[in-house]
Amino acid sequence: MDMPLGGSGFLSNLSYVSRTGSSRGFVFLTYFLKNVSIRLGRTITPSELVPQQHATIQYQNWIVNIAKEGDLYFSPVRSRGRKPQRLATVAVKDAAYLALVHLGCQSVPVVTGNMWSRSRSSQYWQENDVCNSTDYIGVTCDSTSSWPVQIILPQMGLNGIISPSIGSLVNLTTLDLSSNSISGPIPSSIGDLTSLLSLTLSDNLINGSIPSSIENLNSLVIANLSHNELTGPIPDSIGNLTSLTNLDLSGNQLNGSIPSTIDRLTSLLHISLAMNQLSGIIPDAIDGLVSLQTFNLSLNRLSGPLPSSIGDLSSLTVLDFNHNRLNGSIPSSIGRLSSLQSLSLLSNELTGSIPETIGDLDNLTALYLSSNSLHGPIPPSLCTSPSLSTVDLSYNSLNGSIPVHLNLPNLTTLDLSSNLLSGPIPSSIGRLTSLRTLSLHDNQLNGSIPDTIGNLTSILQLLLYKNLLTGLIPSSIGRLSSLQLLSMHTNRLIGPIPHIMGNLSSLSLLSLSSNPLTGTIPSSFGRLVNLQMLDMGICQFSGPIPLAFGGMKNLTILYLYFNSFTGTIPSVLGNLTSLQSLALHGNQLSGPIPDVIGKLSNLTALYLSYNSLTGSIDTIGNLTSIETLYLGVNTFSGIIPSSIFRLEALKILDLAYNYLIGDIASIGGLTSIRTIDLTDNGLTGSIPDATGDLSSLVSLSLSDNRFVGAIPSSIGRLVNLQELYLWRNNLEQMPPTMGDLHSLVILHLYDNQLTGPLPGGMTNLPNLSDLRLYYNSLNGTVEGRNLTLPPLKTLDLYGNRFTSVGYINVTDSCNLSGMIFPCNPRLNVAPICTPSVNYDCPVSRSSSSTRITSSPKSSTRITSRSSSSVRPTGSVHSTTNPSIGPTNTTETLMSAGQAKILLDSSPWSNGREFVVGEVISSVIDALLRSTSSFGYQSKNVSLELQTFDLSSNGQVKNSIPSQGVSVVLPTSILSTPRGDVPSLVSRLNDKEQSLYLSSISFNPYVFFDPRDIYSRVVGVTVYSSGKELPIRRARDLIRITMGVIDQLTSGQVATCQYWNESTISWERDGCSLVVENGVTICQSNHLTYFSIGADSASFSVVSTKGGSNKAVVIAVVCSIVGAFILVFIVLFAIYHRRYYKKKEEQNMSFSVLGDEGIELAEKSAQ
Repeated sequence: MDMPLGGSGFLSNLSYVSRTGSSRGFVFLTYFLKNVSIRLGRTITPSELVPQQHATIQYQNWIVNIAKEGDLYFSPVRSRGRKPQRLATVAVKDAAYLALVHLGCQSVPVVTGNMWSRSRSSQYWQENDVCNSTDYIGVTCDSTSSWPVQIILPQMGLNGIISPSIGSLVNLTTLDLSSNSISGPIPSSIGDLTSLLSLTLSDNLINGSIPSSIENLNSLVIANLSHNELTGPIPDSIGNLTSLTNLDLSGNQLNGSIPSTIDRLTSLLHISLAMNQLSGIIPDAIDGLVSLQTFNLSLNRLSGPLPSSIGDLSSLTVLDFNHNRLNGSIPSSIGRLSSLQSLSLLSNELTGSIPETIGDLDNLTALYLSSNSLHGPIPPSLCTSPSLSTVDLSYNSLNGSIPVHLNLPNLTTLDLSSNLLSGPIPSSIGRLTSLRTLSLHDNQLNGSIPDTIGNLTSILQLLLYKNLLTGLIPSSIGRLSSLQLLSMHTNRLIGPIPHIMGNLSSLSLLSLSSNPLTGTIPSSFGRLVNLQMLDMGICQFSGPIPLAFGGMKNLTILYLYFNSFTGTIPSVLGNLTSLQSLALHGNQLSGPIPDVIGKLSNLTALYLSYNSLTGSIDTIGNLTSIETLYLGVNTFSGIIPSSIFRLEALKILDLAYNYLIGDIASIGGLTSIRTIDLTDNGLTGSIPDATGDLSSLVSLSLSDNRFVGAIPSSIGRLVNLQELYLWRNNLEQMPPTMGDLHSLVILHLYDNQLTGPLPGGMTNLPNLSDLRLYYNSLNGTVEGRNLTLPPLKTLDLYGNRFTSVGYINVTDSCNLSGMIFPCNPRLNVAPICTPSVNYDCPVSRSSSSTRITSSPKSSTRITSRSSSSVRPTGSVHSTTNPSIGPTNTTETLMSAGQAKILLDSSPWSNGREFVVGEVISSVIDALLRSTSSFGYQSKNVSLELQTFDLSSNGQVKNSIPSQGVSVVLPTSILSTPRGDVPSLVSRLNDKEQSLYLSSISFNPYVFFDPRDIYSRVVGVTVYSSGKELPIRRARDLIRITMGVIDQLTSGQVATCQYWNESTISWERDGCSLVVENGVTICQSNHLTYFSIGADSASFSVVSTKGGSNKAVVIAVVCSIVGAFILVFIVLFAIYHRRYYKKKEEQNMSFSVLGDEGIELAEKSAQ
């Protein structure tokens, strides 16, 4: 229990001791009154003192009244033979006993909580002579040993409160109770200590406000109340403490403004009000602090400008106003602070430029101006200050170049990071030979790294990342033997890594990622034995992973992702027993995962995706600490070992796009899992009920497998699930609990065999944004969505059997086609959904009538009572990811004439691109398996389709010469089977073995992805017996010649892209762009629809050697040689484009052969 200093605490303590320790206790009360000592004493019995009552003790002619509050009163006794009585009671104010009391009970342990006790085995004060330093530790008396003048008890482990009776010690000159655990407020009686020179109560738990009575301490020189829990404002009366030289109120919770009376403290040398909640402006009155040497207002909420009067504080050596909300510019008057050694204004809202006068501060050693909004150049005068050791100007908007003349011989830290600096790094940087930290990252610096960087032999940290630096890494960097951190990632550095960098034996971090560096990693890297983190991702390194890595025993992070490393994963990586994160994804690695990888017991993250790794993944089950596991897009096979499903620490599991088989019955053991992606494998069986036990699951993707049966009802227990992807399986039923997934944002169940109605509440899932259920057999009514909920971005119900759809607000994409709804009443749907709705309304016409219908999981079926005329009654075919070409066998009854009528009747204006895209998709779907060739041209669109017979083994090349479009299928496509999909060779005996090549001038996907494209949309599809053969992740690249490319704007570079049905967007992974002799070629490992997009011209991906099919990614070094060349290029591009358009118009003639199709007229090859 906490006891106050004197007062009720010591009486309660005394009573407790008397009751539990012995029957007799002596209390010695030392009373000082104007140099007269009176000593009182008598025996106290336990019955005389109880905490709840007061006690009265009579001694000679005095009555000592001890009240239960603990205050002591003396009263003279008038004796007339009657019981003594008290006269007027006078409180004893000068009684030292209230602060210096001793419990003189023998054989009694000290009670825990007594303020003057640190433990049960020792006491600081002994016996009864307070002026005996042996008896009373921490107390110093005057020269006559009459009264205490100092109490100094720092770091004594004291607790309790300061009693109001502290004011009795009127002769006290020093009170230091710092670094204890004293709590409670500062009593107002502190103002009675008028002799006090030094008051130090810092580092306690004192709370409440600063008493205004402090103004009475006229002699106070030092006041330190820092690091407590004081609240309220700083009292104006503090201005009366005119003798103060040191004032420290930092580390409290003081609020309000800085009192203007502060200007009276003319003797003040040091003031710190830091780490409070002070607000308002810095008063101009600070100019009265003429003697001030250190001024600290940091970590408050002060606002407004820096007063120009700051320049009048001529004795100032330290000025620290960091982490406030100061605004405006830095006043030029700051240059008058000739004694200033440290200036910190970081983390404010200062604007304007750095004043040139700051270079006049010849004694300045540290300058901190970071995290403001300063702009303009770095003043050159700052770069010749002889005393500067630290300069931090980071996180501003400074522009211009780094001053060329750097003459700062004592500079140890230079931080110019996160600005807008441009130009080269000056070679004079090599003069800063005392430099230990150089941070220039996050700027726009260009040019090469100067060779003089090697002169910085004392440097420990060199941070140049996220700039525009070019050229080679200078070999002189190998001389920086003390270097510990080297980061140059995200630049444009080229060439190989200098072998001499292996000499950087002190290096603990090396990051070179996101540079077009080439070559192999030098074997000298094996000497970097202190290296803990190595990041060399997103470069162009090649060759095998060096065996020298096995010597980096301290390595915890190894990133080699997205390079061109080949060969196998070296088993020497098993020597890296400290390794925590290993990233090798995006390379050309092959072979199995070495068993030694499974022995990396500290490994928490493993990234091996996007390689050609083979074999089983059994060894992964031994990584008991693994939290993040990416093995997707490889060729792993076999079953998923049950040991992987027992990795209790695993949070992310990605095994997508492999050849894994078997079931996932043991999935419930992943108790910490948040993300599971098993897309596109050969997994079978049902989705286990234990899936519902994965309570932390946020994203689940089991798409493109062979799961059967019902979705388990336990899935409704996944309260944190936000993304659920189960598309392209053989699932048959949704449980009612699907409506309980209130966190769900994305739900993709398309291309299954789902039947029955939607579970109740599904459309009203509060966070749902993307719902795709197309290609199923769902029926019944789709409930509307509560209008108070956020709208859906995407809704796709294509090809189901719903009979009615309620109102669901949709903003981006809606598809209700592939279903026939009753003609009346019309559906009340969102405007974006209306164009896709088909109604069963009779059409009366003299010569013909047409109904357009769709059956589930099939493409468009168009029937007509007459082949002479066709009238579309709505959208023919669409999906939210409208693939031009179905994946299921369908019967198509459309002639070329019908196709032409549909295209002629398409709404080419009024923002109906969505419907136009549907029409084009439908025409191609309907003609792919029944027409050998088709051509169409109007003022809005040109379209050509050719069918080619795949009748021989070997490289297959087919083309549409008039469009400059062709496709080359490599031999491996024809001979290498993919999982359970037969190779083309195995289908050569089929009667209908065809390749379909289409070329469209209109972008049918513009409604779904509005980004510009710069070519025709070229589609490549292979069919066997009327069924599309899925070709994905081919061993060798397929080459698609894209024809003439529209002119790109300045600063853009062409890139190949394909249409992704799952994401409904143009994407670029798995395909690259090559230019051979002026011909643009897309190279891809899968077949779909292709176009040319554009990227900013920071890198070029257009290069081949000797007609090779291998794309080499090189950095583009953009330079403007002269106005003549620029004008020539522009004129040539305009001429070329006009010439091509003219040729295109000349080459688009065709002849109609009735209803059998449209055959192209003979044209000259482009």
